[in-house]
Amino acid sequence: MTTGAVQQHFKTKAELMRAVIAERLFEVDETFDWDGMVDMSVADRCERMVSHQWEFYKNPKYLAIWDIILGARTEDFIQKEIREWQREGTQAFERAVERAFPDQGLRSADVSAVQYFLNGHLRGLALLRTVQDDPKIIKQQLAMLSALLTEFIQSDAVSLTRTSLQHRLG
Repeated sequence: MTTGAVQQHFKTKAELMRAVIAERLFEVDETFDWDGMVDMSVADRCERMVSHQWEFYKNPKYLAIWDIILGARTEDFIQKEIREWQREGTQAFERAVERAFPDQGLRSADVSAVQYFLNGHLRGLALLRTVQDDPKIIKQQLAMLSALLTEFIQSDAVSLTRTSLQHRLG
């Protein structure tokens, strides 16, 4: 689009940013069959969950949203929209974790820990790809992430907290 076309459709920066954010860059995938994974082993479910989430983070659109977030740090209206988008995404993924592991007795705090742990690591891996995009390293990191997630979910969730998990990771 030309600058003139953009200015004709969007009178202000705020209108343009709202449109970009409204587009969501990523839509929550509500069609993925999380319930159908219950018959799989915990390890296979974890691997599938990591793989599914990685599809979002490896997409170049993921880094584009960070450009918006960082570029609009002082724009309250944009930050409000972004926080809402993040809240909706977090809630959707936590529902997915609950649906994928109903047999594991995960508490709400455990589900949140899984969401933060998994997505935090995938964010870092997405950022790493900007400076070192080695498919072997990425495959290894995804396998390690699946293994750690499996260990957490299969452990005694009452005694294994996020703090002790972080301590074990060094």
